[in-house]
Amino acid sequence: MRGYRHVIMFIRYENGMYVIDTELDMLWEMKRRYKELYHFNPVLNNMTQNNKKDSRLAGLLGEVIFERLYPTAKVSSDRRYDYTYMGWRIDVKCKLRNVPAHLGLEASIYEYQLHKSSVDIYYFMSTTPDFNRVWLCGWIGMLEMVNHPKTRHWKKGELDRHNNKRFTADTLNLKYSELRRINLDDY
Repeated sequence: MRGYRHVIMFIRYENGMYVIDTELDMLWEMKRRYKELYHFNPVLNNMTQNNKKDSRLAGLLGEVIFERLYPTAKVSSDRRYDYTYMGWRIDVKCKLRNVPAHLGLEASIYEYQLHKSSVDIYYFMSTTPDFNRVWLCGWIGMLEMVNHPKTRHWKKGELDRHNNKRFTADTLNLKYSELRRINLDDY
């Protein structure tokens, strides 16, 4: 995917992915959206798997960054995806991590999102609890993610012994290194 930025952001390329240093206005917008959407409870719907405030903030920061990178993207009124851009329905996934992102980490999609999904593309990002940086980890088509030979299908309750994560729902995981690279060369 190519981006067309309308505001200046500090972007650098490190270890196979772009890294964006967040700015105060991005963080303010992230917090404003959180107050607007989750003023009672950080649960979006009855399928919500992660209702932690910081995880919700990470997701909102990812949306703020996406809108800066792709200012012609249209916010979707359909809750199954976040944006339409160049005819694609895009769902932005920004994961909160305790370590800086790298290509050995994994992108995740809950399987329940696929059954009713009308998403064409998943766009993956990561951030850390200080929200100072956002890594653009890659993108992939929904069907490509489902059918990729290296996608791991975890069942609810299974334990990933590599990182001791116990899955709270059926989940698809694929390493960032297997995703399509984000192209920001037009900057």
